[in-house]
Amino acid sequence: MLAFVGCLALLQLGSGAAVAEAWRSRHTAASAGSAVTQDIVRLDSLVRELRSVEVVVAMCAVISLMLWSFFAVVNVRLAARGRRSPLLAMAAWTLVPALIAVVTMLGDQSPIARGTKLMAAAEVALLYLPFRLLAGAAVQTGGSRFAFTGWYLASAAALVIHEVFTAPLDLFRPGHDADVRRTAVMLIANGFLIGVSTLMGLDATRSMNNAVADRAFRRNAAEDDVAARFAYAPPERVNAPTPVPMPTPRR
Repeated sequence: MLAFVGCLALLQLGSGAAVAEAWRSRHTAASAGSAVTQDIVRLDSLVRELRSVEVVVAMCAVISLMLWSFFAVVNVRLAARGRRSPLLAMAAWTLVPALIAVVTMLGDQSPIARGTKLMAAAEVALLYLPFRLLAGAAVQTGGSRFAFTGWYLASAAALVIHEVFTAPLDLFRPGHDADVRRTAVMLIANGFLIGVSTLMGLDATRSMNNAVADRAFRRNAAEDDVAARFAYAPPERVNAPTPVPMPTPRR
């Protein structure tokens, strides 16, 4: 599950390195007074391919999170007799990414100048739902809510940077070297932030798994103790004494 998130971090770093190299090539070409070089063409193609791979990896990450959430909540119900529905956790990781994709398309088509910021705010609000469900399930078994909160904050920050500061950029558009440089810096920073999100997710999932295992062990031990205390052990049979005849009283 988290391996896909780690791959997203590496892809962001790769995209940032490619955009930084494109900025260097643009700056060199502008200083020399030459036209767009072939290097920029290849780098632009590379950035587009990396973004396509990011979409596939992000879908794989969402599917793996959906399956993990289902089985994690099932384990919570078995260990702590919780009432949270694993289907609800699974549906949250199914519907929320779909809604985020819809909000992204609406934000791209919005004529409002602040449409991108409003889109990012809506996406962050939607992303809170599945993390809230997982945090609540973890608390039922004695897990850490703070771990899931940190995982959510790192993921939300990475989502905002991706949507607001690393939007698709035309590397051939002249006179925008500052935008290209800023995009390269934000892509690299976002790669490191997604890496932090991966570590926070590892800590959260490990905390939840340990809490479930500990709760299950204590519950099984308590049930074994109750069974031992109230177990029915039939008493040993004792042979009845042989009747002794009473002496006949004399007259």
